[in-house]
Amino acid sequence: MRRLEGCAAYVDEERVKRWAEQFQVFFRIPDHSSSEETLVEVAMPTREIESCWGIVPESLLTHADGISFRLPSFKAGAIDVGCVVKGQYPGGDAFSIKYHGSHCFARPPPPPVNFATCHTEQAHFSVIAEWSGGMQGRVTLQDSMWVRHRVVQLSFGEGGLQAGADVDRCYNAEFSGANEANGILSFTLPEKGMRQCGATDATGKAITDLEHQCFEFHIKQKPANTNRVKLLCPANYPSPPPPMVSSPPPPPMPVRV
Repeated sequence: MRRLEGCAAYVDEERVKRWAEQFQVFFRIPDHSSSEETLVEVAMPTREIESCWGIVPESLLTHADGISFRLPSFKAGAIDVGCVVKGQYPGGDAFSIKYHGSHCFARPPPPPVNFATCHTEQAHFSVIAEWSGGMQGRVTLQDSMWVRHRVVQLSFGEGGLQAGADVDRCYNAEFSGANEANGILSFTLPEKGMRQCGATDATGKAITDLEHQCFEFHIKQKPANTNRVKLLCPANYPSPPPPMVSSPPPPPMPVRV
């Protein structure tokens, strides 16, 4: 919803009625159009609706994740839509209500995220250990690439992930899922990563990296082609700055005789 005071639609908890196998609920819709019908979408756990009132006749539809209906156009204040639903009342937080009013609007869906090969200067994947039952890997990113909630992907190529491949442990990132058909593992970055990313000094002591952060993971079912892995980043991630080119030296000063 747009951040306007009083825009959020909600369930009126004080008017909920419960029976043995059904309940009555009222949806408060704060804004609507006075000249045309208003579409309302309600995501809810159950779609078994017995009846609804306060809506345009025959506009009630069921969907995979809930219901939708239209409000009639008129100049009155907020609209309460009542419905009798089969089942047990799950609580007001189980309902998510979106609508397009005259001043309040549902947010448009986010644009799709396209991925491209990360710049090798900014991102790197390495295999830490391999064994018959799996692999331990590390992804290292420059600080400018490490953005909270950003998704990065590892592509092992088509057929590169075996059936049942799963990341059972992940450190300093969240495993977001595997696409076995395309051989892709997805990870979501937290606010901060690890600063010790494999570099050591002459004595073998781990060095704290001040310019890079990393995360590590264990995967069951060792992937194929671990030496040809592509690290994928969102296509709109920052590009590295162009290389600095020094200016040519000035011409020599003429010599007077």
